[in-house]
Amino acid sequence: RIAEALRGNTHLTELDLRANVIGDDGASALAEVLKSNTTLIKLSLSYNDIGPVGASALAEMLKSNTTLTHLDLDENDIGDVGASALAEALQSNATLTKLDLFAILFRKIAQKIDRLVKINFLAESEEVARRSKIKLRIEWML
Repeated sequence: RIAEALRGNTHLTELDLRANVIGDDGASALAEVLKSNTTLIKLSLSYNDIGPVGASALAEMLKSNTTLTHLDLDENDIGDVGASALAEALQSNATLTKLDLFAILFRKIAQKIDRLVKINFLAESEEVARRSKIKLRIEWML
């Protein structure tokens, strides 16, 4: 429904759909409409259960969209496929200036660091204290 409403949009410049669980289908529908939209500059899709399929559709949209400057995909599980598709799309997109991917690309890195902290936890007390702080930050990110 929202995707269809955007088809004739000539005024809306920002759309915040955070935590609406639109999934891959919703992201794909939005992406299709936004290929030719010329007014929306900011789109927030964080916490929406968007996976690699939806992220790839959004990446395809970025190849032809000439107005979107900010895309927020925080806290979606786009995976390596989705991240790669977005990276490729950015090579041909000249207008996007901000792409939010918090807790997507860093989740695996954080898990690896957390494992290393646990393995090396038997160290001097200062080092243990330092690592404990890192671990808390990592757990918050996970």
